[in-house]
Amino acid sequence: MVNLVGRGDELTQALAVLRDAAQRGDGAVVLVTGEAGIGKTAFVQAVAEQALRAGFAVGIGKAEEIEQIAPAAPLLIALRSGARPLLFADEFRGLAPLHSEPLWLIDRIADLLDSRAQQAPILIAIDDYQWADPLSRFALRVLAGRMVGLPVVWLLASRGDADERAADLSLAAVEQIIVHSIQLNPLGQETIDSIAARILGRAPTEKTRQRLRGADGNPFLAVQFAEAVALTSAQGATDTVVPATLIAAVGSRLRRISPAAQTLVHLVAIWGRPLGVRDAAALLERDSAGELSAWIAEGVTADLLFSPGQQIAIRHDLIRESVYASIPGAVRVALHRQCAEYLLATGHGALAAAPHMRESASVGDERAVTVLADAAAESVPALPETAARLMSEAFALLPPGHPRWLAVGEQYADILSRVQHASDVIQVVDTLLARVSDAEVRARLQVLAARALWLAGAPAEIVGRVDAALAGPGVSAILRVRLAGFRALASTRTGTAEAASLAAQSVLAQARRLGDRPAEQTALQALGEIARNELRHEDALACFRALRQEATDQYLAQETAALRLLDRFDETQAVMDTVGRATDERRDAVQPSLAEARMWQDFMLGRFDDAETGARTLARLSDELGTSTYRLETAMVLILTAIIRGDLAQAREHLDRAERDERSDVVVRIPRLRLCRSLLAGLDGDSREGVRIIRPVMSRASSTRSYWPRLPEWMRVHAGLAIAAGDGDFARETVARAAIAADRNPGAASLDGIAMQVRGLVDRDSSLMARAVERLEGSPRVMLLASALADYGSLLLIHGDRGKATAALRRAWSVYDDHGAVVPAAFVARTLQAAGVSTGPAASPRRPDKGWAALTAAELAVAEMISTGHTNRLAARALGISPNTVSTHVRSIFVKLDVRSRVQLANAWNAKG
Repeated sequence: MVNLVGRGDELTQALAVLRDAAQRGDGAVVLVTGEAGIGKTAFVQAVAEQALRAGFAVGIGKAEEIEQIAPAAPLLIALRSGARPLLFADEFRGLAPLHSEPLWLIDRIADLLDSRAQQAPILIAIDDYQWADPLSRFALRVLAGRMVGLPVVWLLASRGDADERAADLSLAAVEQIIVHSIQLNPLGQETIDSIAARILGRAPTEKTRQRLRGADGNPFLAVQFAEAVALTSAQGATDTVVPATLIAAVGSRLRRISPAAQTLVHLVAIWGRPLGVRDAAALLERDSAGELSAWIAEGVTADLLFSPGQQIAIRHDLIRESVYASIPGAVRVALHRQCAEYLLATGHGALAAAPHMRESASVGDERAVTVLADAAAESVPALPETAARLMSEAFALLPPGHPRWLAVGEQYADILSRVQHASDVIQVVDTLLARVSDAEVRARLQVLAARALWLAGAPAEIVGRVDAALAGPGVSAILRVRLAGFRALASTRTGTAEAASLAAQSVLAQARRLGDRPAEQTALQALGEIARNELRHEDALACFRALRQEATDQYLAQETAALRLLDRFDETQAVMDTVGRATDERRDAVQPSLAEARMWQDFMLGRFDDAETGARTLARLSDELGTSTYRLETAMVLILTAIIRGDLAQAREHLDRAERDERSDVVVRIPRLRLCRSLLAGLDGDSREGVRIIRPVMSRASSTRSYWPRLPEWMRVHAGLAIAAGDGDFARETVARAAIAADRNPGAASLDGIAMQVRGLVDRDSSLMARAVERLEGSPRVMLLASALADYGSLLLIHGDRGKATAALRRAWSVYDDHGAVVPAAFVARTLQAAGVSTGPAASPRRPDKGWAALTAAELAVAEMISTGHTNRLAARALGISPNTVSTHVRSIFVKLDVRSRVQLANAWNAKG
């Protein structure tokens, strides 16, 4: 504990965080930063010892520089460290199958830690966090957010500045988690002198004190200097021979041991983490245990090594770095290659061998290229960023003239495409194209580029590239049909529906004749997009259902959207339930498309509280995954829900943020957001501005590039804006659009009813409006029915039928009020009041922002479950929702009740009675 001298204040600060966590039952992150050798490891150990005495369950892990591509290694080590590990052996073994699925793995760890935290507060400490792998960093951010309100403290020790490190780790983005930063600064000279005095057994001389000033307050360096002085004094020398640098000090220690022991120390430094004794014997090709033990003893005596159990490790990272720096370059390369080949030969896989292989690689090294490429393929599911980096390193080892340059470049582009680095795909493809003249190869590369450009929302560029690739001879039939498939898909956004449909049908026929599944899937996707944009929802359903059944759940969102537009909500629910059960109830943790489907199901059925919760859950999942795919969907639900509830300021805030977010396809994003902007203009009383905003969107929508502006609920909005603005042309255009949607989907009650409602509104035809109400009685979408009832009542008032008008309007008001639809309910109430009629019972009071009355029904149910000791997963199972949704509810409950922990929530629940 020498390194803890002078750290009393910092230790007190860390222990106060633990004490508060135990007492309040909430969590925190403690970020300890400082330079190498400043005492972070000793500090972590001291905090962990105190936590154990205080009744915490403690796990300690350490990140290793050589293991930065080992998925979640320091976290997993922490879960099984110590005499009383955080996880039992069978629980830990159960994590193994999930290593390739990061969110499943994190979801399971969260569940296990949730259960453990019900029994005792938890401290998870990870040392040298600056070397943590991407999955460990990702896991910390996600777990800290998901475990809000539980007594789980994360202690991270890292080199570097505290603010910079917190930003690097994205800790500022963790909601409702307090980050305590503790900076371990250099110690004062008096403290450094006291450290030296303990080692020397006497006060240091003035010359020694001058040397100690060279440590710059670093306790580890001070210890090394003092020990060197003690050694030279014991040998009868003077303290003037103290080495001026740590490398020199370590070098002098190495020279005092035998060459064989030096080789062992070098090997452990190269290995980069504790080396098993058996592994060391195999690498050194020694059968004699006694011989190896003697070398270990030499390293221990020289204060270079220590040997915990059946492992060999270097005493400190700074010593390891100094040893590493002292190894001649050729020896270092040879040892790294030996370690890499040993790991491969003993079945550890390419990913484990890759760090050593990259350190031993040279330009043109085909063996290194193969291993790095294999490691990249292994790491795609769990570590996509690592996969891209490994493949980049493999590609960089090959000069353009190398026989494997093209093949590895294609593999690089393919992996970049799989991890959705669209712009990087294009860059690599163009680099390859610049040196390739073969038409077949160029076509193959353009297929990769087309896939990336579709994901990047650049359909126009796809058309140009495909046309160029197909212009000359020498391209095989299969590649021609694949390229044509992407051209057809791009044409769904850039051309007419007729041309795109003909092209896609041609591709589908050719693909089936050739037996090429990729081209067939692209053609089906194009046909599905065209059908959806043309409002042929039954045809769109057939395409997307076929794609989902072949391509797992990638097209779940499109299939369920088509089902909802056909009013088949029960079938939509059945599909979602089947997908959820098929993946052990964890599906929305790894497949946000299921969360998206649930969100829109709730919204369209008028369950706005659940829809908002779903949107926030999906937004969090998107942030966790680092994907922008679902940002627009969540923004739309949050905007529309706020409008319906009458919170127009919040709606504008969500809309402004969505307009600034340029990560989604502009062809899709702009029309949707302008729909919302026009609706807000109408609510502000400026209907002409609303029509001005929306008219060009609807004009472009008529070319069938987007179906969203012609969804049934928007038809009524547009008709209302047109009538209020006195724009008869736009009103008639809206009537025609609604009729087309109904004609193309016979039997869909919502579409039929909306078409009648819009025509009845524009023509002021109360009998047609009565038919619209009757038709919408058969729709599961009660909000559409309420809208028709409100219009019917208003028309009846105009025609003097006060009795029927009052009944219709009161019924509409009741539906709106029951569903918390403040804006339409207020409109109906004003209509009734203008006619001298009351709405009947008082409107439901607007839900406050704070207190128990602020909680939704779902939040109250979750609050009861959590207050009675249920974990997130048990609560989810009991309530029939996902653990992620429970987590979202818990966050909201804490904010509304102003509590920070589940203990405080339980106390508040019990006090409420």
